[in-house]
Amino acid sequence: MKAKLRSKVWWKGMDKDEEYCIDTVEGCRLVRQDTHPEPLTATELPSRVWELVALDYLGPLPSGHYLLIIIDYYSRYYEVEVLKNQTAETTIKVLEKLICREGIMDEVVCDNGPAFRDERFKEFLASNGIKLRHTTPLWPQANGEVERQNRSVLKRLRIAQALKLDWKKELQIYLSAYRTTPHSTTGVPPDDDRYKKHAYKQYADKKRHAKELDLQPGDKVLMRQRKENKLSTPFSPNEHTVLWK
Repeated sequence: MKAKLRSKVWWKGMDKDEEYCIDTVEGCRLVRQDTHPEPLTATELPSRVWELVALDYLGPLPSGHYLLIIIDYYSRYYEVEVLKNQTAETTIKVLEKLICREGIMDEVVCDNGPAFRDERFKEFLASNGIKLRHTTPLWPQANGEVERQNRSVLKRLRIAQALKLDWKKELQIYLSAYRTTPHSTTGVPPDDDRYKKHAYKQYADKKRHAKELDLQPGDKVLMRQRKENKLSTPFSPNEHTVLWK
């Protein structure tokens, strides 16, 4: 359009006037690219494993399956569940198994997909003391780590389809290689045992309602005693004094 106009007329400040005219036409404004995006807002990184977990769905695939991507932002460990649908009920079942195995996460971040907006999903998280945070609609960059992993998974699946390979098997091979390779950000493999042990401890402490005691020298305490019979008390009736900490 600009070239056609310049071939017929010219005036001082023509380029600026052209840009203004194009930008203010209703149809052009609706389809133009956003050339000046807003500055990114830094997301506070988690300080420990299972503090912040991201969820996202990929699909449907040509087979009709959906992939539920689950990523721990601290360790960069992630899992991919192959599912027949992407309902809230299915999502909850996956998380129940994951929590039993890895521990309860503090917060879940996900997009505004139907499963993640479902009241049953919200109630499940709330009942386990898990915070829910939704990313900005129409802004996938807000969940950057998930988007990067999605691209990697899709690339592997495209290769499998092009070479007529078993895509489920190829997906597991990829995940195994990823989990056992030192991550560029953390410097250790996402599947490192140190991460898992920490997650198990978190889960056990939360289920037991464990709380650290702030004992100071001079405090009076009771000592646990061996249970001799059905009527034995858990603690000895004799008080003891804390001498040092």
